[in-house]
Amino acid sequence: MYQLLNESPNHFGGGLIFPDFRRIRDGLQLSIEKIKRYRRMNPRYLPGGHLLTRLLYSVPVSQKMDPIIYNDKVADIALLFTQSLRLTSALSKGQVWRPGPFLGKGSTEIIIATADTWDVEAGLANWEELAPIRYLWHPMSTLRLPVADAQFASSEPGVAVITINVPMLASQYRAWRLAYNQQDESERGVAQFLQAYPLPNMLDSQIDIAVLNRLMNRFFGTQPVAESFRHPYHLTDWSTEMDKVLDKFLEQAGPKRWDFDTLVSHIPTVCAENLHHVLKLPEMPYNTQLQWGVMMARLALITFLVQFNRNTNNHLNQKYLNYIKRWLQYMDGNTTMRSAMPADLYEDVSIFIDYGIVPYL
Repeated sequence: MYQLLNESPNHFGGGLIFPDFRRIRDGLQLSIEKIKRYRRMNPRYLPGGHLLTRLLYSVPVSQKMDPIIYNDKVADIALLFTQSLRLTSALSKGQVWRPGPFLGKGSTEIIIATADTWDVEAGLANWEELAPIRYLWHPMSTLRLPVADAQFASSEPGVAVITINVPMLASQYRAWRLAYNQQDESERGVAQFLQAYPLPNMLDSQIDIAVLNRLMNRFFGTQPVAESFRHPYHLTDWSTEMDKVLDKFLEQAGPKRWDFDTLVSHIPTVCAENLHHVLKLPEMPYNTQLQWGVMMARLALITFLVQFNRNTNNHLNQKYLNYIKRWLQYMDGNTTMRSAMPADLYEDVSIFIDYGIVPYL
């Protein structure tokens, strides 16, 4: 599954242009910036013993070390010490988090620790905007932009797959302490950093996947769930306008007969250049410890793609369908997936595959 939808196609084909979407995109980007500014000026507390707090406590902070050397040293040990935190990685199957430390009550989360390479010098020049924590998937379609600090109850429960680039997170924390001459190493101090930067910076990947979820809901005829969450200041609700654009997309994309990669590249995004950048998997060997988490990050999208393909009677995706079929057969014999999931979740996933994907291959 890690080879599917992981690279943008070189040629995108004839595109779709929706002038209304530009206004919606700009409005949502302004809302995200407003939330980030507010969070940085008014950081909130985190529940005691939060996963991210414990993670940062596990990493030594040295202000004397060169930033690139510091990042490399953290990268060398990141996947080793995150095993004790029960995070999923190439070294550990981890666990399913219920409730999750990000989306809170009612959520089911798979959290993948990574040590992906990044441009340390360029990134730290604008360290406030680094996004060491990002979604590979989440179940939300709301455009109300709740920050994933586990202090709201989402009306859209489901499985979220989240990656944490541990060296980037440690480097961002180090830069924050240096910038503000921060000496407070207490849980309160760490929480202020997390609530001001890494958590609100997740909104970039959150909103693009939320738009994708809304698109899939329009295709399947699923009614949106009323979301009770509100920020303590006004943000424009773009839901109705967004749905009109997504309906037009579905209407116009069908006759295009695009392959899956091209279709995904044309789905509207708010922050990323295209959806492939949002869904890009971490740089690590996809062994049996990690494959089940990757599969969970792809299942809902694949369900949409195979059923959209059937509806449009598109024969250009046969190579993708064959690949998905082989992968599902392989995963059916992968005992790691069964052992990593609670029994009820494994049963739900099996039903999802048997009825939502297999009949359309």
